[in-house]
Amino acid sequence: MSKVHNSVTKAFESVYFECVKYGEDRSGTKALFDVAFYVRDPTLNTVHTPWRNYKTSYGEHEMDWYDSQDRSPAIIGQAAGIWARMGKTLNSNYGWQLHRNGQFSKIVNLLAADKHTRRAVMTVYNGREVDDYAEDTPCLLNLGFNIINNDLNMRVHFRSNDIVYGFCNDFYTLSQYMFRVLRLLKYKVYPELRLGYIYWIADDMHVYKKHWDMHEKGYPDMTHG
Repeated sequence: MSKVHNSVTKAFESVYFECVKYGEDRSGTKALFDVAFYVRDPTLNTVHTPWRNYKTSYGEHEMDWYDSQDRSPAIIGQAAGIWARMGKTLNSNYGWQLHRNGQFSKIVNLLAADKHTRRAVMTVYNGREVDDYAEDTPCLLNLGFNIINNDLNMRVHFRSNDIVYGFCNDFYTLSQYMFRVLRLLKYKVYPELRLGYIYWIADDMHVYKKHWDMHEKGYPDMTHG
């Protein structure tokens, strides 16, 4: 049975300490494998842990970058230096990925046509495109949606997820897509539809070595480094 957390803050703290305590030393990280948990209230999507010092303003900036579908590091690279070091074409702009071939619109229409559909899935990482990932490999595999007992739920599946940098930003931004799907379906199609849970899956959840003791000393600014 997967753990259930009421908020992303509780999820972050639980997984962080599990990684630090039980994680396997691998490639400069402490890693746990096949991690999965629920976040009961996706509206509590900002990590408020003091020693993490997550900046919501950065999350909003990253979401705006997703909406722009700009794959260059020109703007996002100024906000977080890691993007500027990942090449000229960024495959990790999830807004561009999720709107490729009209994916986002199609899953909304699938849910509108059949609230029990099992096909409401958007994919990001694509094994057929591995040759295009020389500079920037997407960490997100897919987003999936279902409606159970009149609740809209979202499943998020990562092949690789850093709990400190990645997870905090990813939860904040990807939850926005859940809210958008809910609003579109609720307006006329399913007026009684409610916001459900987010089920988070990471094949490899990890903490980088430089963050193993951050809960003890903290960091003044933690966006993407």
